[in-house]
Amino acid sequence: MSNETSQETWNATHAQLLKSVADAQAKLLAAQNEITDKLDKLSEYSTHNLEVAEKRINERLNGFNGRLEAMRGVLAGLGASLAELASRQEELAKPRRRIVKRAVERKR
Repeated sequence: MSNETSQETWNATHAQLLKSVADAQAKLLAAQNEITDKLDKLSEYSTHNLEVAEKRINERLNGFNGRLEAMRGVLAGLGASLAELASRQEELAKPRRRIVKRAVERKR
C-alpha cells in the first residue's frame, strides 16, 4: 500500500468520523430543542393551573371573610340583646314600692 492510498483511506475514515460526530451533534441539538419546548409548555401549563388555583382559593377566602363578617355582626347584635336582657332582668329584680295608698283609699 502506498503512502497516497494510506492517506486517502485515513482521509475517508476521518471524514466519516466527522460526519458521524456532526450527525450525533445534530440529533443531540434536536433532542435538546424538543425537551426545551416540552419544558416551556409544561411551565406555561403549570403557571396557568397555579393561577387558576390561586384565583379559586382567593374567591373562597373572600367568601369566608364575608361570612365571618356577617357572623361578627350577628354576634354583636346578640351581645347587645343579651346586655339589654340583663339590664331588664336587673330592673325586674329590684324591689318595687307598692302603692298601698290607692288600695287603702279604695276601701274607704
